[in-house]
Amino acid sequence: MVGGGKKRDCLHCDSSATTERSDVTTRGYRRFRCRNCGHNVNEWTGSIFNCLHYPPDVICLVVLWRVRHEGLMERKLAAILSADVKGYSRLMGEDEEATIRTLTAYRAVMTAYIQQQRGRVVDSPGDNLLAEFASVVDAVRCAVAIQHELQERNTDVPVQRKMEFRIGLNLGDVVVEGERIYGDGVNIAARLESLAEPNGICISGTVYDQVETKLPLTYEYLGEQTVKNIRCSTVVI
Repeated sequence: MVGGGKKRDCLHCDSSATTERSDVTTRGYRRFRCRNCGHNVNEWTGSIFNCLHYPPDVICLVVLWRVRHEGLMERKLAAILSADVKGYSRLMGEDEEATIRTLTAYRAVMTAYIQQQRGRVVDSPGDNLLAEFASVVDAVRCAVAIQHELQERNTDVPVQRKMEFRIGLNLGDVVVEGERIYGDGVNIAARLESLAEPNGICISGTVYDQVETKLPLTYEYLGEQTVKNIRCSTVVI
């Protein structure tokens, strides 16, 4: 019965030194305050949820709804750029410090171009770089600008020390978790990167369909490719 419960001992410190408060919950249940630890408890729920003025069945429903709602992963369509250095292990083996300096400088160039084209660097472990764009046209324009800039920087570098990037581009569905992205959309971009030549760009058929008539570029169709159990139509810029 509402208002008919007995005086409660404190659930936090087990003290019986509780004093009834002058207020009640929104459903009319008496409230008590522990003189020992200062916590509040009400006669009906007997739980720490009494401070919310809601019974536990309502609270459980809210918690379950939040768990179910938050359990749904966010998805979105994104243009994904994946890049890595051809022969990175060899470069590191020959001169670690020089390779790291060059990689740091080139990565800064790439990040600047990505930001100019309204993209975002998602991750950059080792010699890899992963970025996302809302526009596939921006992603392709960015990739082309990066390769042009890096080739210019490599002009006066000895052949054995040139740092040449390969870039793969894909347009696909990705799973968002915080600042990270996952899924086949990302995996395909990485696989396309492995098909690209040094200083080259390899794009998926979905990217080509979107940019074919929008950018003044030439393309070479490579046909259907299967890389690590993923099949996709590929095009080289």
